[in-house]
Amino acid sequence: MRFVLIFFILILGFNKSVCHLAAQNIPAVGSNWFSTEHGQVRIVSASTGYTEDNKILLGLQFQLAKDWKIYWKQPGESGLPPKLDWYNSTNIKKATVNWPMPIRFDSQGLSTIGYQDEVILPIEIVVTNSKKPLILKTKLNYLTCNKICIPYETKLNLDIMPSKPQPTKHSQLIKSFFDKVPKNDERGTISTKTLRVSPGAIKVGNNTIEGTLIAEFESLKTFSRPDVFLEGPNSILFSEPTIAMSKNQSTLKALIPFEIDTTDNSIAENITFTIADKTFGLSKRELVEFSIPKFGITKTTGLSFVLIIGLAFLGGLILNLMPCVLPVLALKMFSFLSTSAEKTQKIRINFLYTSFGIIFSFLGLATTVLILNRIGATVGWGIQFQQPWFIIGLVIIVSLFSLNVFGLFDIRLPIWLNNFLNKDKSGDENNNNFLKHFGTGVFATLLATPCSAPFVGTAVGFALAGTPLEIFSIFFVLGIGMSTPFLLVAAFPFLARKLPRPGKWTRYVKYFLGLALAATSGWLVFIISYQLSPNAAIALSLVILLICLILIFRNVLKIFQGFTGNIVITCGLIFAFLIPTIINSDQNVLEVNTPKAYWADFEPNKIPSYIEEGKIVFVDLTAKWCVTCQFNKRLVLDRKIIIEKLSDKNKVVAMRGDWTQPDLRISSYLKTFDRYGIPFNIIYGPNSKSGIVLPELLTVNNVLEKFRQAKQKN
Repeated sequence: MRFVLIFFILILGFNKSVCHLAAQNIPAVGSNWFSTEHGQVRIVSASTGYTEDNKILLGLQFQLAKDWKIYWKQPGESGLPPKLDWYNSTNIKKATVNWPMPIRFDSQGLSTIGYQDEVILPIEIVVTNSKKPLILKTKLNYLTCNKICIPYETKLNLDIMPSKPQPTKHSQLIKSFFDKVPKNDERGTISTKTLRVSPGAIKVGNNTIEGTLIAEFESLKTFSRPDVFLEGPNSILFSEPTIAMSKNQSTLKALIPFEIDTTDNSIAENITFTIADKTFGLSKRELVEFSIPKFGITKTTGLSFVLIIGLAFLGGLILNLMPCVLPVLALKMFSFLSTSAEKTQKIRINFLYTSFGIIFSFLGLATTVLILNRIGATVGWGIQFQQPWFIIGLVIIVSLFSLNVFGLFDIRLPIWLNNFLNKDKSGDENNNNFLKHFGTGVFATLLATPCSAPFVGTAVGFALAGTPLEIFSIFFVLGIGMSTPFLLVAAFPFLARKLPRPGKWTRYVKYFLGLALAATSGWLVFIISYQLSPNAAIALSLVILLICLILIFRNVLKIFQGFTGNIVITCGLIFAFLIPTIINSDQNVLEVNTPKAYWADFEPNKIPSYIEEGKIVFVDLTAKWCVTCQFNKRLVLDRKIIIEKLSDKNKVVAMRGDWTQPDLRISSYLKTFDRYGIPFNIIYGPNSKSGIVLPELLTVNNVLEKFRQAKQKN
């Protein structure tokens, strides 16, 4: 019995030795490692030779240092995938790199996709001739990242001789990663239920579409912790999706933000969706149309051109009552008072001059809009207030008008033009009627542009999306509407005679009007402090003060009337317009948008996600120069009952976008609604996924009613 036991022990020991020797004889076919302090990489082979169909499976093996990563073939919002160049290899007919299921990383606020620790990218090689060796001379470029990214380039060489294929020691590891490569869903395990672009997609500039793709899939298998990876042309950038599952975990809905580089408003592309889960990974290829939904009046409401003309007239008429035109209304009032005792003919001419100034200005705006449209620039109602040079010019004009009202400065025409316009009235003390009254009309129009009265937004939106004839027609009617009070007085001069006679009390009215215009000038300087910096606003204030003092000295004290005064004024004006370039606007810039805690930044791509969560989204697009916006804030949005609504973060997301300075995202978003000006407010919700647009002038009751409509379930 003892001999039998010894015999079995010897047999087992012999078998173990044989197995050990056999394991030692398994070849390790691979290139040398390319090693760095951040990891190492090489090419390995799963077999020693080719299969009967002239194929061999290789692997690009990465072993990465802790916390370092490389990227997937579609790296996400940043990064580059490894790139192989078989530049000098021989006997290769085809090489296919396979990509195992990746993981998602958050890298400094950017969502990226890739691998960490160890990964093998399986490579399927088809050789040209099975009787010749496979000579691999490969150039590899790859990017490895942690807190910083470091690019590497190396050459990997490997020779495989034609022989009977035998597994190598790398075979199992390569095949384990090959099994992790997502397979095409040929059996229909996953079906596509929904594939569409969410409302809210916008065209940013002329070359980019931004939006959210909604993809819904139903699976025969139960989802556990799924993720969705997308592959498409290099012109499309997909961000990390927001994923939700049904209660039975068989349906997956993904909201995927995207950016597309394209000059078109609609483009169709084939996109590969990889649905990855713990137990499986499947790929589907679908044709997706990326387009910009339109909600504007020209596309949805079908308003006729005649109706738009009527709205334009009403909008222009109502502009006379808007707060941004109050300083000019004061000038109008004083004009009424000062002409009540004039002759009928003179009253008629003066008011016609002002009407011509208003209509001329609106036609000038139409011409400017048409030119900007032709060159592809951003157009909109009031956007000239985004330019510091325009505001500086307006500060100068308003200041001069203020001095004129105080009687400290006279606005005079050139002698030849004055004589032509007043050749029959050379003896009149007011021989600058044309410039004064025509200029009042121009001035009123300029100050009206940062206001958006009811119907103005609708009319301007229709015009800017229309033909040149429609643009000129609508702006002309807007001018007619705004000048209607003056045209009425010109037609019926006796209306001016009904006003009180001028007297000592008019002096105090003049002082009040001058102060109103001075306050307007101060408000414009305040805007400069936001657009540029407080230092720029101080410099502009000092220049304007210097110019005003010299003009006062010239008219009151009769000094600085010669060459010296002219030089100082000219240099002051030049310096004022150079302030945006001389004074660094990056230093000490005031925060343009300092919202209350419940206001979030304007990010239209996130709106669909919030809606899917059942939340209401309130969007407020505003600007410091928009007077109507400021009144909406003070009288409605800052009321306690509205604040309570907006600050309920569990149910409401309040977004605010500031258009004080040019912002392509805001202008593009407005364009999807055929709107070209602010204020613009819209409410999204479960019952209003396309949004409910609010009127330009808000009321508490109207906002609360729209909240109820957006929240109500169908």
